[in-house]
Order: sequence, then structure tokens, then C-alpha cells
Amino acid sequence: GGQYVKNHGCDECPQNTYSTGVTSCTDCPSTQTSPEGSTKCYEKLYDVIIKTAEKNNARTGGTFTVKITGDKGSDTVSVAGIERDEEKTLYLIKDIGLPSCVTVYNGGGNGVKISWVRVSNSSRPSITFSFPDTWIEGDNGNSPTLEVCRDTCPPGYGKDGKLCKPCGVNTYNSQDTASACTDCLSTQTSPEGSTSCRNVTCTGGQYVKNHGCDECPQNTYSTGVTSCTDCPSTQTSPEGSTKCYEKLYDVIIKAADKVRTPTGATFTVTITGDKGNDTVSVAGIERDEEKTLYLIKDIGLPSCVTMYNPSANAVILSWVRIRKNSQYDVTINFPDTLIEDEHGNSPTLEVCRDTCPPGYGKDGKLCKPCGVNTFNNQNTTFNTTSACTD
Repeated sequence: GGQYVKNHGCDECPQNTYSTGVTSCTDCPSTQTSPEGSTKCYEKLYDVIIKTAEKNNARTGGTFTVKITGDKGSDTVSVAGIERDEEKTLYLIKDIGLPSCVTVYNGGGNGVKISWVRVSNSSRPSITFSFPDTWIEGDNGNSPTLEVCRDTCPPGYGKDGKLCKPCGVNTYNSQDTASACTDCLSTQTSPEGSTSCRNVTCTGGQYVKNHGCDECPQNTYSTGVTSCTDCPSTQTSPEGSTKCYEKLYDVIIKAADKVRTPTGATFTVTITGDKGNDTVSVAGIERDEEKTLYLIKDIGLPSCVTMYNPSANAVILSWVRIRKNSQYDVTINFPDTLIEDEHGNSPTLEVCRDTCPPGYGKDGKLCKPCGVNTFNNQNTTFNTTSACTD
């Protein structure tokens, strides 16, 4: 394949022909092309037209190798027998992207002056690389190799060394005479190869950050604008909120005053009550420090506290207090328990109330309201009653 029978042997099929191993080569259709030695024809991606100068001292019969380099790669084609003041058309079948440089080499013994090389693609405008009537001579001449590159880049492209390459993400070029791409504003974004930037649009609970969107932090909210708004002092919100909520519960964590307690511990705290549970996080808790979190979900009467330390720092806890206005003020005590990282002994710790207040009785680990026709009339906040009475 790619050859034909010649002088008792085989030779490669010439450009724009092909063979599958028969005695002769077949011409490609007019809309297709092929390099030498091809077994099939290809669609013509680029036309490469070489124009020679009309000069009295221009020699005839020049042979050229032409290399076109673009942002996706390069391809090489050859033209033979070019005459004075003549145009010859070659074809590229490789997708080189946007042509940026032309390198011409004269592999024959004859030289000729080049006026320009034009590279065109059916979906892109033609690009002409002009030569100053430059001699391209043979191996014994002064300039066997000549390279010409574009000085500026078209919209959507910027210079990268000698080449024009697509503008990167979050950059753009709107001019056809620019040599570099321009950064978008931090509140804007653009895909690769852009001629303009667009404003970043975030959904509710987000804000614009570094050409994209990020969740609003705790105790802030947004309705889809560029920034987050602080909640009033009497309200709170989880990350990514579109509004603020009344603080239903204060969750106060107290760290023990122990010498071996590292600082900066991070905790995830789940409070479970008779109506459900809610999870909050606290970061950077220090030795002998109290930190206050907030729950916005109505969990009912707090009964259990589950804590997990996802950070590498451990801390000894004294207690966790859950407070809801005037209804509850529940303190769950820890026996100076070390909450360690995933390599420690107690990465997760659960502590539940032993007894329940009036009107509640134990149901598994939880304190739940006494059922119909049962009661608990103990009037102390913490008592020895663990069940309701019929």
C-alpha cells in the first residue's frame, strides 16, 4: 500500500495520489489530498499558496520544503519546479490549529525569491506571511532556511514565544493587533480562546471569588449577588445560606486546662434531641477556652452529644452546654476526655444524659416527652428519674 510498480520494482505514490498495493496509483478527488506514499486520501484542512517574486534575476525550477507551525502542532509539505512570478498551492491534512510561523527551505540547487506564503482554512480567515523578496537559495547559498512569524495575534489569541496560542481561561483578547491576552476582572470569567469576559453569576448562598463562586461562610447569606451579607447579631446561618435564622440553641464547648492539650483543634459536633439532630463545627479551639456555636434546627430537648475531631490536633474536653432561651440549659459533662485525631484512641466520642427532666422519660439514649396517660412530675432540672410513670 502507498506504492506502485516502477522499473521492475516499487516506488512511492506521489502527492495527491494513493494506492492499496496495486500496480498503479489513483488520483485523489479534487476536495482531498495525500502525502507521498499514501494508502488513502484525506480532507484538505489548509491550503498553502506560495508566491514567487517577479524579478529579472529570479531563477526557475526551485524546490521547496515548507513547514507551517500552529498552536496545535506543525505539518510539512513540499513543492517542486516553482517558476518566476508563479503561485503554487500545497495542502495540509494535519490540524495544526492557528498558523503562526512559516519556515521555508530550498532543497534543490536552484534559488528563487519568495514574495509571500498564504495559509487558509475554510472556517478561518486567510493568513499571509510576507517576505521582503528574499532569496531562498540552495545549499551553497546565503539563506537556505527562512522563518517568518506573525507579529500580532487575532482576537482570542495571544503571543507565546513565536506562536499565537488561545487565550487561557479567565483571559481574553478582543483586538486583531494585540500581542498578549488580558486578564479578566476577578468578578468575571472566560473560557479558553475568548474575545471578551462575562460577569460571574452565582446562585443564592454563594458569592464571587477568584473568577468563580464559593459558599457564603457561617453567619452570612446571599441571594445570588457578588458578595455575602452578615447576619444580624440575633441571628445565624450555616454555610451557603440564602437567609439568616433565629438562633434556637447556643452550643458552648469548654476545653480543659491541661498541659498536654494541643491548640487549634477542630471539632464537628452533633446534638441529638427528641425531635431530631443538627451538626455544627468549631475550629481553632484553644486550651481552657469556651467557644459558642449555634443550632438553627429545632431538635427538641438535647439528649446526646457526638463529637469528632477531623484535625490532627487533640484537645481535652470538660463539658458541652446546650442552651435554648429560657427552656433548656443542659450541660453534658465529659470526664476530661481526650478527643484525638484518626490515629488516636478516641476520634469519636458520644455522651448522653443519664436522666431526664420533668415531662420527659428515657427512650433508649434519648429523653422523649412522656406519652399519653404517663407523667414525670419531678420538678428538679436534673433528677434520678429515667422513665415516665403511668
